[in-house]
Amino acid sequence: MATADRAVLRLARRELQRGIVLVVVGAGLMFQVIVASFDAAFSAGATGALSGLVDNPAVRALYGVAYDVSTAGGFAVWRGGTFVCVVGALWASLATVRVLRGEEDLGRWDLLLAEPVSSARAVAVHLLVLFVGCALLGATVAGVLLGAGQPVGGSALYGAGVALLAAAGVGLGDLTAQLFGQRRRAAGFAGGAIGVLYGVRMLADASTGLSALRWLTPFGWVEELRAFAGDRPLPLVPLLLLPVALVAAAAWAHARRDLGSGLLADRDHVAARTRLLGGIVPFAWRQRLGGVVGWGAGVVVYGAIIGAITASFTDWIAGNQEFQEFAAKYGIGDLTSPVQFVAFGATAIGLILVLQVTSALHHGWEDENEGRLELYHSLPMTRSGWLGAEVLASLAAVVLTGTLSAVATWAGAVAGGADVTLAQALAAIANTASILVLFAGIAVLLHGVWPQVALPLSAGLAVVAYFLGFLGPAADLPDWVVSLSPFHHLATVPAQPVAWTATIVMVAVGVVLAGAGFATYARRDLA
Repeated sequence: MATADRAVLRLARRELQRGIVLVVVGAGLMFQVIVASFDAAFSAGATGALSGLVDNPAVRALYGVAYDVSTAGGFAVWRGGTFVCVVGALWASLATVRVLRGEEDLGRWDLLLAEPVSSARAVAVHLLVLFVGCALLGATVAGVLLGAGQPVGGSALYGAGVALLAAAGVGLGDLTAQLFGQRRRAAGFAGGAIGVLYGVRMLADASTGLSALRWLTPFGWVEELRAFAGDRPLPLVPLLLLPVALVAAAAWAHARRDLGSGLLADRDHVAARTRLLGGIVPFAWRQRLGGVVGWGAGVVVYGAIIGAITASFTDWIAGNQEFQEFAAKYGIGDLTSPVQFVAFGATAIGLILVLQVTSALHHGWEDENEGRLELYHSLPMTRSGWLGAEVLASLAAVVLTGTLSAVATWAGAVAGGADVTLAQALAAIANTASILVLFAGIAVLLHGVWPQVALPLSAGLAVVAYFLGFLGPAADLPDWVVSLSPFHHLATVPAQPVAWTATIVMVAVGVVLAGAGFATYARRDLA
């Protein structure tokens, strides 16, 4: 490898290594906890408790088809596989857009290409590092399953499927980065495509009559591997061909565009849009409108599904003593009434809202890193005022999204015949506000101290805390470890009274952390 290529390789590794480590370690820990929880909860072999649950159409839509949950490997693939696949694909596509389109937009590739290295060569080196990250993700998942004593064939097959799906995300990000001249547009199309493909998988799994649609999406191909339930390697063929085809199409587009622009030319002029430009708070809200649409659509679909399955799910649990015992051991609690089930579903929506607010707050660092804040701060405006506007707009966006999710849950419950009121659905979502404030405070503090890692670290902590609180009791983790999760301290509102002590403590800690973030942001240098 030439000296210039080695320099580009070191650059790509530096740009991507933090995200690769977070995704790989997070996936490994999640599968480790799921396997441990299976061993603890099903030590007596009581897997029959899940038989009716996994056949529920809405549950299949959320988690996928469970081909065999009688083994730790099959259970882990069903319970955690969907989450890892979605996160892996999103990370791969967005990271690819960031280093290929984002760095070019900022003009940094102008200096890079001043070296004796071509643009195509630089892209290839970055893709190499990304594909290595995908391989590490798959190898980690397979290694955890092997370490849990699962068969080599199923572990390797599923690990390969996860790696290739993430590689398809890289190919998708590469293609959109070549097609569109703006990073946010490229990232939006990549994320939207992944959402559509995942939606096709949900539709295929929700109805046996539409199961053929599973072959139209890579998420369905990973399912059709049937790891630990027959091990079918045939779906590896399209999983391998898809990233190859996407990268080839991206290379074709790259060869036909100019540096700094996309193959699909942007319009030379657009009509002026001055609405919401009269102040920093309206402007911060305008920046987040697109995120509200995207996150809102996701939580509305999720909330409607939770509401729709409430009546049938609680009726089934009420008549299944074996599953009630399993739920108690698993740390889920009593789910025999519609209100309790809605409260349980609201906890997962709370995690989604935390991810939304951390993502919304990260807009501030993107503007700062890309030089857009220099113009803002030339105005008579304090840093604290600007950060306050961003925090206020981010929280307002989350409040709106949370309200939409509660309405969707209530509407789904009513349509499904469950006795749930709108006030109860709203109370269940409002109960997660303390966790939202806590992690928003963490994100603001990191924005003031170490903004480069504010999004992955705050979002990563939230995901770890959620799974620790949910799966920790089933994995027989010590009580003090499980108590580290803020989600563990939430009461099942409105079935139970609000846990005011925990709520007040979490809100107070979040406010103090945010205050420290404001103070450090006002004193540190801009990027």
